[in-house]
Amino acid sequence: MDKQQQPEKKKRDLGLIMAIVAISINLVTVSIYIYQARIMSKQQELAWPYLEWHQWGCKGLEV
Repeated sequence: MDKQQQPEKKKRDLGLIMAIVAISINLVTVSIYIYQARIMSKQQELAWPYLEWHQWGCKGLEV
């Protein structure tokens, strides 16, 4: 019986490791995406001129 439980346990452990690695990769990817979006937002603000959109429509041309 020990011989049957051993492969099942290894499969479960491998599945858990793969799940943790997948979640880690996902968190790193999301962090990089947020970081890049923040940089792009700052670059857009520094660009001259640019349009700034608000909930109620275009604010106008910022100079």
